[in-house]
Amino acid sequence: MQYSPEQLVWLFLLYAFLGWCTEVAYAAVTTGTFVNRGMANGPVCPIYGFGVLLVLLLLQPLIAHPLLLFVGAVLITTALEFLCGWLLEKLFCDKWWDYSEEPFNLKGYVCLKFSLLWGLACLLVVYVLHPSLLLLVELLCGKLPFRILLAVLLFIFAADETVTFIQLAKLPHRLQSIEDTERRIRELSDRIGGCLTDHVLGAAAILDDARDTLREDREALACYRRRLREQLDQRNFIHDRLLRAFPALGKGRHKEAIARLRSHRKQK
Repeated sequence: MQYSPEQLVWLFLLYAFLGWCTEVAYAAVTTGTFVNRGMANGPVCPIYGFGVLLVLLLLQPLIAHPLLLFVGAVLITTALEFLCGWLLEKLFCDKWWDYSEEPFNLKGYVCLKFSLLWGLACLLVVYVLHPSLLLLVELLCGKLPFRILLAVLLFIFAADETVTFIQLAKLPHRLQSIEDTERRIRELSDRIGGCLTDHVLGAAAILDDARDTLREDREALACYRRRLREQLDQRNFIHDRLLRAFPALGKGRHKEAIARLRSHRKQK
């Protein structure tokens, strides 16, 4: 079957929304609370939209062969999940999901259990869900009100993804800033402690000469502690949501800063 561009856009948005619903339901079962598991703020998980479209477009010749369709779906969805996981880690120096504790995983990006689940889910989509969803899309396509609605939804989706990406680009800088401040606090604390120890053990006259240096170090330490508190108190809705949505975050370069942010949010 050939799909029109309008049909493809509708199908992408609908499957991205259904994927988001699946992720939210899974999080609710495993954590007992609502968690927005999408990368963006809106109720969409684009990886599901792309994944289903790839299966529908590339595996059409296999629809009459469920076993071959299952194998193909496993390969496509696994490759897509691996690619997305690898790219996100390269861009942000941390894993957004981690299957390292699952058996038969590949670098923590994919694992056999979920790959098989994606394959079964694709069979359910192709044979059960997609025919009905395609009928709905065909009813929507070609009608001016729904074309306007589609344009609005696309604009909202694009704006949401753009804002999220901009904030994601800022996240490593924010985490690095927190880590730099904490490092300076540790260095100053060690310096003050070492200086006091040296002069207490040394002559009293030398201690007088060190008072100015110690006073400056204590003032700098207080300044860095205030800066760290301000950095932790600074609220960023997108950063906070992503730290909740992706519990695997925090094993990479900025694990100390992420742990400090999460701990600070729990104390608030």
